[in-house]
Amino acid sequence: MKLRKYHLLIAAFLCWLIAIGLSFPIFGHSADVSFSWLPNLETDLAGYKIHYGSAPELYTASVDCGLPATVDGRVPFTITNLPDGQLFYACTAYDVEGQESGFSDELAFNPIPEAPREFRGVIVTVVFGSQ
Repeated sequence: MKLRKYHLLIAAFLCWLIAIGLSFPIFGHSADVSFSWLPNLETDLAGYKIHYGSAPELYTASVDCGLPATVDGRVPFTITNLPDGQLFYACTAYDVEGQESGFSDELAFNPIPEAPREFRGVIVTVVFGSQ
């Protein structure tokens, strides 16, 4: 009878894990990261790119920012839908001929996921027979 009780406890725990996974949709979360920098002053400047990746100086993706308007003397840009976890970033500038600068200093950032906006409570009840 004790073995059956443990099987029921394990089954209840697995149901609880599944219920928690369905109640808190934090897996697959994405993050938004905002940047700002001092503008380049070259007259042939055509835009900027922000490069990023999961290891230092190993950039596997980039976003072409174009040439955003400056705000209070700085160039602002936000990247949306980034994957969870720490990423490493560097910025480059490019000119009208497509020539790209070297990388800026690197920035490492690990966004903290937001709390779920909706709570869908699930209650799992396991009733054991009398002993």
